[in-house]
Amino acid sequence: DSLKPILRAKSQEVTVTSNPSPLPLVPLDKSIIWQVIQNLLTNANRYSLAKTPIQVSITQKGQELEFAVSNAGIGIPKKYYNRIFEKFFRAENAIKSVPEGSGLGLALVKSLVLGWGGKVWFESEEGKNTTFYFTIPIAGMKPQSGEVKLAV
Repeated sequence: DSLKPILRAKSQEVTVTSNPSPLPLVPLDKSIIWQVIQNLLTNANRYSLAKTPIQVSITQKGQELEFAVSNAGIGIPKKYYNRIFEKFFRAENAIKSVPEGSGLGLALVKSLVLGWGGKVWFESEEGKNTTFYFTIPIAGMKPQSGEVKLAV
């Protein structure tokens, strides 16, 4: 619901599929996983063409759930693949397409996913599409110490 205005502005729809259905219950912090999903969906919206769909798939693979967020858009140039999760980094085509942005979103995604014991990666073809993937262990997120929480 919180993303409906930006999706409507570009006439985009998000479809979500899962396998199996229903998915197993996984203990996790909803506000932390929402930070990851929100960032990936927002990026998919920002860097894709109007009227193109955004697909989210969640698949059980062994003892993990694998999430994939796909869009048809500007893609990531190969020369930037090794920098895409760096703090404050934005590819040239991303800056031209959407001038505003801090370059912190994907660095945060990586930090959060690795922090709960998952993996994060992407596949992309410049000018065509991008899919970001991340995993969550079915056993759940690793417990975090401290009192700091993320606010959504």
